[in-house]
Amino acid sequence: MIPAAPPAQNPISTSPVHAESPSQVTEILEFARSYASERINSRLIDDRRSLPPTLISDLAAAGLFGLRLEKRYGGRELPCCDFFRVMEQLGAIDPNVMLTVAVHNTVGIEPIRNYAHPDVKDHVLPQLAAGRIATVGSSEPGMGSHLNSMTTQARRTPEGDYVIDGAKCWISLGGAAAYINVFAQLIDASERQVGITGFVVDTTTPGFSVGQEAVTLGMRAVPQHELRLRGVRVGADRILGAEGEGAAQATDTFANTRAVLAACGLGTMKRCLQLAHRFASRRTVATGNLAENGRTQLVLADAVAATLAVEALVHHYADSIDAGTPPPQEVTLALKACGCELLWDVVDRCTQILGARGYLDTNIVGQHFRDFRLFRLFEGATDTVTAYLGWLTLAHPQHLRSWPLVTQSPTAHQALDHLATLAARPRPGTRYRHLLAHFAGEITGWALTTAAAEARASKQPSDITAYTAQWCARNLTDRLRVADHTLHTNSHLPSLAAVTQQITQFRHTIADIGGEAPGENLRIDPLLHE
Repeated sequence: MIPAAPPAQNPISTSPVHAESPSQVTEILEFARSYASERINSRLIDDRRSLPPTLISDLAAAGLFGLRLEKRYGGRELPCCDFFRVMEQLGAIDPNVMLTVAVHNTVGIEPIRNYAHPDVKDHVLPQLAAGRIATVGSSEPGMGSHLNSMTTQARRTPEGDYVIDGAKCWISLGGAAAYINVFAQLIDASERQVGITGFVVDTTTPGFSVGQEAVTLGMRAVPQHELRLRGVRVGADRILGAEGEGAAQATDTFANTRAVLAACGLGTMKRCLQLAHRFASRRTVATGNLAENGRTQLVLADAVAATLAVEALVHHYADSIDAGTPPPQEVTLALKACGCELLWDVVDRCTQILGARGYLDTNIVGQHFRDFRLFRLFEGATDTVTAYLGWLTLAHPQHLRSWPLVTQSPTAHQALDHLATLAARPRPGTRYRHLLAHFAGEITGWALTTAAAEARASKQPSDITAYTAQWCARNLTDRLRVADHTLHTNSHLPSLAAVTQQITQFRHTIADIGGEAPGENLRIDPLLHE
């Protein structure tokens, strides 16, 4: 029997990645741009809900399926900053291609790279670099982001291996994966919960099966599948780290993935602004050229500021990782909460600038409008992540203050001081505490984003970087003002009973009709079954 590998204490900082020469990341970027122009048809990918048959092998041959992976496994061994450059470019090329590469390189590869037994790494990682797909199996119908409510169970057998039983849902690439990092509640012989534990599961293992695919609003070529595990037996060497440490592993993995989402979204923000500006510069309206309209200029300037603000925080995160000083967890939460919300805001604004053309699904931005709505939900809904960020800040108010990015920003310090004053108010009630956590998360996220924008404006002074820093500071002030007002008037909010009663009364004016009249019968005739 092969003993379980010891868990990495800090997979980001203890697995240094050596930078390739700039020419090699340039080679990847040039390949992606050339391949996209010649071989990728985003409209067909979306319509057919599938990637081109050769795309996975083509991208793998170019090194995109092992971007951070060490060279001894066949990877590119890119530093974080270059990895983010590639993901940003893919975000500008095609949402489905980007998400496929992102899922595989993060939640697919990283748990194995950081926690698997060396023999499993040697066997599995070269396959993943060559294009066999990996993903993670964590989500369940009743679980959401609360890992401890997971119902999938694993049990040790007398022979020393493990048997997994349960079901997963909304698993990106679940039906296409060769390996899935499955997280389950480990139960010992006395029926005691040992804790969440991760396993590398080969999808050809007996008892593993793929269920139905979810019909999604966007990202249609990245299937979201149900997975079933019925007596799936895995060897002791397939455990990730040690028993009971899966929750910490999942938290680390998802934290890094949230930063990757912000990097991907950055490319999309820039692409949408390219298109919106191009259209506005060519469009004539009643006031003259649309781009020269004062209102349009304000919208574009604010969208550019949002993009540069996210870019500043993304670059700060990547530089910190490459320097071997991983930023606090609050930074990745801010990248998700602020970064993905600003992504959606920029896409929405660009859709609006296009006017009626923004409503056309063939005009690129319209598809982005559908596709990137997911990012406000992916890897934790923004509301949930924001509240968690707020709880962290309230529980450890001095934690962020020692981080260099914050210590160098008087604006961020003042915002955190104001937040401390709000938190000190004696207001009882669960509802107040929930609202306080939400606003604390918003304020923390904007404080970090503002600090990053100010740092960039200091190092790269220009009109636009100065405007970005001022724009962030204004948004931070707005959040503080809204928090002040809402928390002060908490008692004036209607009760849940009053809201429920009003919604219930809507049925008197609109009834309760689902639009589900019988449609096509796609079931196989029972007489044809075995």
